[in-house]
Amino acid sequence: MNGKKIKFTIWADPNDGFLQRVLLIFSRRKIPLSKFSFEASDLSGELHCQLEVELCESLLQRITKQIENILGVKYVVSEVKEKHLSIIDQ
Repeated sequence: MNGKKIKFTIWADPNDGFLQRVLLIFSRRKIPLSKFSFEASDLSGELHCQLEVELCESLLQRITKQIENILGVKYVVSEVKEKHLSIIDQ
């Protein structure tokens, strides 16, 4: 099982327990978070959450679907982070 770094960006309405429900999805599977940030915007009244995890791509669709089913989630963007090596010819 080869894991790749996945970055999830989640936008949601303010809702009690939203963050706990998102984190519970990963803790039940014992998937550690590499990076995590959470911010509430005063102007739009929506929440913005970014998570970075390492997991296999077969789990990506299932986890994305579970996050989308959380009450108040507007949308979820997941992207695979690839390392790009640049080779300089001399």
